[in-house]
Amino acid sequence: MQRQTLVVMMFWGLAALLPADQTIVFEETQERFANPERGFYHSMVLNKIDLLRPLEDLRYNQYITLIYGKIEANEFRDKELSKQFIHDIEWGFYRIRQAGLKAIICVSL
Repeated sequence: MQRQTLVVMMFWGLAALLPADQTIVFEETQERFANPERGFYHSMVLNKIDLLRPLEDLRYNQYITLIYGKIEANEFRDKELSKQFIHDIEWGFYRIRQAGLKAIICVSL
């Protein structure tokens, strides 16, 4: 019986720590901001990204947070992926992360 009482007291003690219902009021703004993981995206070939500046321009000047990253793998349809090809893909992902973007990936064969 004491164990049940202790459990109930702990439960009520934890419930008392929870925040009360809150009302949040959203205000209209004319400020432009990037909407992460939603909205418009820009298409580019992921394994051919070499410069960071165009990606940063998308994020901070055009407010785009998504890249449609196409990986052109046609030449590897009947053979193994080369180390250079894998490196180029990894480099593309690295550049996208540096610019604060995320990617939707599509591999074309």
